[in-house]
Amino acid sequence: MSRNDSYDNDNDNRRSDRSQDQDQYRFDIRDGLVVGVQEWDDGRWKNERIDADETYTLDGRDVLKTEWEHGYNEITRYSDPENDGLYVEVSETRVNPNTNTNTNPRPPSHDTDDNTSYGSYGNERIEVHANQAPVFGGAGADTFVVRDLGHVVIGDFHHNQNDRLVFDTNTGIHSLQALAQRLTDLRWQGDDLVIELGEQASVTLLGVRINGIGLEDIDTLS
Repeated sequence: MSRNDSYDNDNDNRRSDRSQDQDQYRFDIRDGLVVGVQEWDDGRWKNERIDADETYTLDGRDVLKTEWEHGYNEITRYSDPENDGLYVEVSETRVNPNTNTNTNPRPPSHDTDDNTSYGSYGNERIEVHANQAPVFGGAGADTFVVRDLGHVVIGDFHHNQNDRLVFDTNTGIHSLQALAQRLTDLRWQGDDLVIELGEQASVTLLGVRINGIGLEDIDTLS
């Protein structure tokens, strides 16, 4: 039985209008296995072939695509933020199978370790997890989705590029009011903005100064 109903005839032309800038996908999931993939392209859903060097696996509610590409495992994560069967790409990582380290290209102005995650030059949804290395979105209007509470660092949040900071419901933050209740401190540490959410959780935005972020840039998943 498929996890979602997006292959049903009644919904064959359905596409979310929540983000026209992002590619959207549907997965036919049966007995815990991804057996079919569709992408919205040119105004309709098109079947995508699963190549021999590609595997699709489930990671909670997300779908992971692993592909062997130029000597590396390229791992793409797809998320269904509104639980409606419509998935979007939230991150892409290249991993060296011999060292198990992330080898994504780095922006020339940053010198960080191999576990740092980078986006591309488009508009992306990028997952941010607690206690991981800093994440960078690159150019474009990026949405940084904080999946769990802990200490997270975002390397290039830009208000003038329409970047957004979004808290997943897994964090226990279901509204901006709930976020305000958790907020214990808002301070600048050198050139960085630190949002304290209790002793065990914080969000640090590197290089964000006064007027570098507004309430309109922050949201929660509903």
